[in-house]
Amino acid sequence: MGLVSSVLGASLITNNPAWSIVASPVPIGAVLPVMVVVAAAFGLANGALVSRVGVPPLIVTLGMWKICEGIGFQVSKGVSIAQLPDAMEFFGFGRVGGWPL
Repeated sequence: MGLVSSVLGASLITNNPAWSIVASPVPIGAVLPVMVVVAAAFGLANGALVSRVGVPPLIVTLGMWKICEGIGFQVSKGVSIAQLPDAMEFFGFGRVGGWPL
């Protein structure tokens, strides 16, 4: 779930058109809600498969992990997505109230 969400987000905000899934970079403020919704949708699917269909949680988790890995691989074309905006550096190296992100 997190893999698909992060690869989708990176492919939307990258400055390199070869890695982008849209024509031009999308602002980070617009991408973050999309990433949350995508991750929540996969989580909802997990929960529905466990609670409504009755599939064992371990099987659902492992199956969804591989599905998300495959989707992420297809979106990223098997390479690391680079040339992200400088504002993304805050999410890796920034601090909020002294706590690292």
